[in-house]
Amino acid sequence: MYDTSLAERFKYLRQRFGKTVDDVHRGTGLSKSYLYQIENGEKENPTQDAIEAVAAFYSISPLFFSKKQENWVPPVPSATVQFALRTSGNLDAASQQMLEALIARTKALAAEKDK
Repeated sequence: MYDTSLAERFKYLRQRFGKTVDDVHRGTGLSKSYLYQIENGEKENPTQDAIEAVAAFYSISPLFFSKKQENWVPPVPSATVQFALRTSGNLDAASQQMLEALIARTKALAAEKDK
């Protein structure tokens, strides 16, 4: 399990998906100052509505933000997964296993979103 703070997870998502705080603000309706407070660890317990808005913005499960989530796999943009699928024949066994876990997690999240 990865041990990351809520602030680190928020920042990870924003950077991984190539978004600015302004992008997240526009996509969620949350104020920029509120988002900055979360990312800088000044607001350690954002509301459930805020968590759900950010999760919906990135099309991921709100469980991503759970402190005790077992077997956490960071979400990745679908373009990254598509690239990985095209190049997976060149991977060693450990990398192939990690890729398969990412793909499984991505599919599970997509199925959950479609419910």
